[in-house]
Amino acid sequence: MNMKDHLNILLVHNHYRIFGGEDSVFDNEAKMLEKHGHRVYRYERSNTEIDDMNFREKARLFFEVKWSQRTFDEITKIIHDNSIDLVHVHNPILLITPSVFDACIQAGVPVVQTLHNFRLVCLNGVLYRDGHICEDCIDRGIENALKNHCYRGSRLQTLALARSAEYNRTRGIYHDVNFICTTAFNKEKILTINREEEILDPDKVFIKPNFVPDIRERKTPAESGYYLYAGRLEEIKGVRILVEAFNRMPERKLVVIGDGDLMQDLRSTAKENIVFHGRRDREEVYGWMTNAQALVYPTQVYEGARPLAIGEAYACGCPVIASNKGNAADLVDEGTTGTVFDSSSADALIQAVERFECMDSDWKVNTRKYYEENLEEEENYRQLMDIYRGIMKNAAE
Repeated sequence: MNMKDHLNILLVHNHYRIFGGEDSVFDNEAKMLEKHGHRVYRYERSNTEIDDMNFREKARLFFEVKWSQRTFDEITKIIHDNSIDLVHVHNPILLITPSVFDACIQAGVPVVQTLHNFRLVCLNGVLYRDGHICEDCIDRGIENALKNHCYRGSRLQTLALARSAEYNRTRGIYHDVNFICTTAFNKEKILTINREEEILDPDKVFIKPNFVPDIRERKTPAESGYYLYAGRLEEIKGVRILVEAFNRMPERKLVVIGDGDLMQDLRSTAKENIVFHGRRDREEVYGWMTNAQALVYPTQVYEGARPLAIGEAYACGCPVIASNKGNAADLVDEGTTGTVFDSSSADALIQAVERFECMDSDWKVNTRKYYEENLEEEENYRQLMDIYRGIMKNAAE
């Protein structure tokens, strides 16, 4: 099969309430595909829509989380009206639902989903619970999530997602879907879903990292020499340990960019050397990264993808002090692009900062080299098109 040069591609994404890495990847890949001449269509929903629902609509959502007639109808129409060649899903939870896969399969259009987290095997998506890594649902089944109210601490919401997971696993829809994992580590974890029966086809699970756009024109702040955190302000990101550590290093400045549930709590405990700037656009974040002494990435979880913030830091020539958890640690070459630390304590982070400052390394050259060899856009585009071609070829056979 000869694939035409320019495809009609439908990108599908359900946004969370707070902007994050998945949203950036969705936007970045859309722009990349458009830049290479493909016609890109977008189907987007947002969980903020739930805020405007009345009681009856919210009650109905409990049952529609596992399958949405609205999604099925709207995706089907877009496919037929625009002669879609391939559908690429990023996140279908909560409002879009796996019914997007049924629409594609019934329309005869190949579909692939990028797995940005571990939600196929863990209802909260991060393999983390009560302050520690948790793989109970991998080892003993998703009923463990019900026992621990793993999704947003809610018994009802966890039950809704558990019903959806069980329903869509049982009916075998995932076996007909292609998946992209961003690391080999993630693929290994995801394929544990096949422990008792084959839910996913291993031959349809690919590996492709997320790329980082190279923003060369960026406005940098007047200051430099500060440490930087850029990301959501929530427990699993390790921001409490971050603030505690820099509270104990008053001579070092920490700039915090991002928003989240812990914003007010962190502000109230932070000392004067810690400055909060809230959410900023990517170009401005790149500017802060360019002048930073290092990006601090204290995540408490495996991370469902290669952390986008680390790749962005490397694009800006900024080294990284990262947690030793999963995918974050894999991105850091000790002494060359940064250093890693035991993310369980502020003491370990303080020691990592002190160790980092004693290292003799050409950080800007080394990090930029890593970016160009591993995270640059053109190589990523080639990898994505190879996956698309393979999927379309298999669908035609």
